[in-house]
Amino acid sequence: MRCMFRLLVLAAVVAVLTVPSDGWRRRRRRRAPPPPPPPVHCQVGGWSPWSTCSRSCQGGTQARTRAITRHPAHGGSACPILRQSRACNLQTCPIDCIVGTFGNWTHCDPCERKEERDRLVLRPTQFKGHGCPADLHETRPCVTNEPCPPKDSCRENEFTCQNMRCIPQLQTCNGDNDCGDYSDERQCDRIFDVCDGQDFDAIPNIEFAGSGYNILSGEVAGKVLENRLYGGTCNTVYSGDHGKSFRLPENLQNYRFQVLADNSFATTAYNSAEEYYRETRSNSQRNVKVGGSGSFFVIKASGGVSHSQSRMTHEVIESAQKIDSKYFKVINTVELAQFKMRRSDLNPSDIFLRRMKDLPVYYNYLDYSFLIEDFGTHYFSSGSLGGQYEYVYRYSRADLSHSGLTEEEQKSCLSAEAKASFFSFSGSSSGSRCKENALSQRNSGSFTLSASESFSHVKGGSSESAGQLAFANGPNPQKYEAWIQDVKRNPAIISYEITPISELLVDIPYADIKRRNMEKALVEYLHFYHSCKCNSCQNNGQAIMIGTECVCVCKAGTYGISCELGTQVDNVGTAVHGNWACWGSWAPCSKSCGSGQRVRRRTCTNPPPRNNGQTCPGQDSETETCNSRPCLTQCQPGYYSRTGYAPCRACPPGAFQTLPGQKTCLDCPRGKTTGRSATVLFEHCVEG
Repeated sequence: MRCMFRLLVLAAVVAVLTVPSDGWRRRRRRRAPPPPPPPVHCQVGGWSPWSTCSRSCQGGTQARTRAITRHPAHGGSACPILRQSRACNLQTCPIDCIVGTFGNWTHCDPCERKEERDRLVLRPTQFKGHGCPADLHETRPCVTNEPCPPKDSCRENEFTCQNMRCIPQLQTCNGDNDCGDYSDERQCDRIFDVCDGQDFDAIPNIEFAGSGYNILSGEVAGKVLENRLYGGTCNTVYSGDHGKSFRLPENLQNYRFQVLADNSFATTAYNSAEEYYRETRSNSQRNVKVGGSGSFFVIKASGGVSHSQSRMTHEVIESAQKIDSKYFKVINTVELAQFKMRRSDLNPSDIFLRRMKDLPVYYNYLDYSFLIEDFGTHYFSSGSLGGQYEYVYRYSRADLSHSGLTEEEQKSCLSAEAKASFFSFSGSSSGSRCKENALSQRNSGSFTLSASESFSHVKGGSSESAGQLAFANGPNPQKYEAWIQDVKRNPAIISYEITPISELLVDIPYADIKRRNMEKALVEYLHFYHSCKCNSCQNNGQAIMIGTECVCVCKAGTYGISCELGTQVDNVGTAVHGNWACWGSWAPCSKSCGSGQRVRRRTCTNPPPRNNGQTCPGQDSETETCNSRPCLTQCQPGYYSRTGYAPCRACPPGAFQTLPGQKTCLDCPRGKTTGRSATVLFEHCVEG
């Protein structure tokens, strides 16, 4: 059996070896391996939510991931990225307000029996930090044995009014209320009428021109000038609109009734809130008029803060933090009259006169700042009375780009739609381009109504008539005419030149000292709102102070609390422009008298320029004259005076003085004399 199995195996081997070669190949093809499987590509799931930001501010990172649901095989495509990260919370970290401790109480006022103290804001709040406390100032009653000083009397050739105003004696009993309280017209045996029996009315609304003005808020303040006093003259000005003459107050150099209506509704475009604020501040600063030498420092101090506290500025800046925006200002004016004040000898209002006289001779910032708060930083030296329609519209920059309108077309649409609303005017500019563009089509065919927000600043007229001018109220020519008529009854000052209020501190006791104190207080008051106290903003945004808070005004293309979002339109890349830190303290004066010099410095470190950014404009040092009072000359040897300084007197015969700057002379011994005056040496005393 075993032999049989071996024979069968041998026969099989022989059979295989004797098969023809082509048959063998056919058998091999039939046994080829199957084709490879198709490639399997990678598959991934959806992204997870973004993780919590690694930092709450100042730039953190967050990530998200996704998982592989099918791994690649057989040459399939590899998996895409499974993890992504991005920057987050780019805004600058909040900065909390820091205030100092209360200072010492002021001297107890012997008339008002009160004393005051305050504390300074050492660091303003910024980037939504905790705000400053409201109680920065405290007042309390006090007790003093010091008597209230009597009111200052007038000069010998002046009449003392009951309200303590001083007027020339010639202005009494002339039929005019020159005192303001009619006390100059009482107990008169005879009235000398300066207008020869003619009766002239006061110029309508002339009291508005006597208001103070706060350059920070852009608003009028308390009454500083009395424009119903005539100084014993009877000058008149004619009004064609009224058909009669009016009496010209003594304070006014000239007054002209002239109605000038501008119905163009001129429109200005601003690429950013920063551009709008910069032009508003610049226009305000151009209106400031230089008075005396001291007012130069007041004007310089107001340069960086004018209009920073205005309501319109607040609204525009706050809106700019939401989204990258562009702004348009539509303005229209109606002038009724123009005025110009005299350069000197202006009559202050009763209340302002009393407050000026009550100011302390010693410098106390609180007392002077209260007067500034009530009466403003400046007064109107010239201007125009009338009404001004002003609306600012904010548009999303993305919406404007989708409208297909050029900037000139956008401005033209706003002007044309305002005219159509108030005058039933329809021109070519308000045709299909304004109505049928993609943006207007979403808002009833109106480009004006397509604005994201609007801000009104209407001057003149009542609040009720001004409120009716909103474009959203619909077209109604009657409402604009009603506002014009209301403006004639209630005009506002719409264009002006202003002068620092310190220039009005004249013709009162210690006027020179109080005027210097007021100039110092004005600089300190304006400096309180200077942006050098603020931290820098991102993307070259500009920081300004609003109240006790610093806010960022962003460049075009950027937005956010610290201008951290978006990209600057001017393509500065990573360049950071430099900005000035606050001025340092003044160095000691180079002289104690006779006009010395002192210097203060500042550094370009808030922030410093980086990555080829621009350096700070202007100088890093400032010099001013100090101790300008004339030096006192010491008395020379042989001379003396009560103070030891000039004017000096010679020592008489029989006396001598060997030292300079002496208050007395020394007598020669008894029986001896000098024989002449101005003797210097004791040896010159000889037997008489």
